[in-house]
Formats: sequence, structure tokens, C-alpha cells
Amino acid sequence: MPVTLNQNQFKFRNELRVQGGLLRTREFIMQDAYSFDADQKGLNESYEMMRKAYCRVFDRIGIEYLIVLADSGAMGGSGSEEFMLQAEV
Repeated sequence: MPVTLNQNQFKFRNELRVQGGLLRTREFIMQDAYSFDADQKGLNESYEMMRKAYCRVFDRIGIEYLIVLADSGAMGGSGSEEFMLQAEV
């Protein structure tokens, strides 16, 4: 510990209604990161480090993004966010 595992995949969702003011496209690329830390302090540090890394990547390549609260779902956890990219449509 600590260790972070990443999962990258194409996802498909058939969302019939807007959730939290946002409507996702039916197919999208999802990258999940799961951190395993020895204690809450380590978890908070891992989470903040990952969050900052994503912000730096998007800022460097000039992509506008929104960070929104997300449901951790079946995996559980104390926090989850999604980085959403805006589309012209």
C-alpha cells in the first residue's frame, strides 16, 4: 500500500433523462482509478494527486472541462468525481 489501479473502457449507457443537469452521450470512454491506501490520510492524498494530474493534462492540451460529483456505485467509496467535456451539441 498504497497502490492505484486504472480501468479504461468504452461504456454504453442509455440515459433517457438528464441526471444532475447533465446528459451523457450513449457511448463514451471511461477511465476509472481505484486507490488502495493504508488510512484515510493516504486516501485523501492519493485522490488529490490524481485530481490535480487530470486537471494539468486537460489544461495543457487546452480542453475545457467540468468536474461534477459522481455516484460511486457498487464499488462504494467516500468520494467520486467525473471530468466531463462539453460538446457543441
